[in-house]
Amino acid sequence: EFRRVLFRCSAAAFGSTVANVVIFAVALMSATETSRREKRLIMLAILPMVYGMVLSGSRTSLITLGVGLALIAWYRRNVINFIIVPVAIAVALKIAAAATSGAAAERFAEVLKLEDVFYRNWIPFEIGLNFMADNPFGGGLGKSGYSIPFFLSRRVGYRDFVQADGDIGRLMVDMGIVGLIVFGWLLFVGVRTCFRHLKLLHDTPLGTIALPSA
Repeated sequence: EFRRVLFRCSAAAFGSTVANVVIFAVALMSATETSRREKRLIMLAILPMVYGMVLSGSRTSLITLGVGLALIAWYRRNVINFIIVPVAIAVALKIAAAATSGAAAERFAEVLKLEDVFYRNWIPFEIGLNFMADNPFGGGLGKSGYSIPFFLSRRVGYRDFVQADGDIGRLMVDMGIVGLIVFGWLLFVGVRTCFRHLKLLHDTPLGTIALPSA
């Protein structure tokens, strides 16, 4: 059981890393200053990376990659450049499905089950809401048990944690309304700053780095 969980965590981390690298590669491939030879080399590098990501079974990575490609397509104003990448993903998924006897395709098909996706996200959010009903300002840092080393928690003897399997739920348990307001403000400022700099750096070499970073 431990090995299975460790493998799933490692696969998810690998898939997320690959998705981010592919987003940077596509942003570079779609830049006007990139030569045809460089674009071909980048595309050749993308194919095995996408295959590895699909083989990892990380559904979050696939969603991350899809959102990243959509943002790049919007920013570049040239959807044609991104036909080949979704095709590569589809081919990689088909090959990975055959290599895993259909397990990969079955796992990624769960992304389309909107009801399941909703409840997977709602459950930790509901835990946070229920806790905030009695503790509007949260229970203090560490109440959710997040990031507390196991050896330390055993020594202090505290067991009254309220665990929520999700970052928003943990934020609500630890910091309550104040945490949600601060997080929402930081998220708004971050997105606003990203779009502002994307406009300023449009069609510049720095824009090629700013785009996938955003």
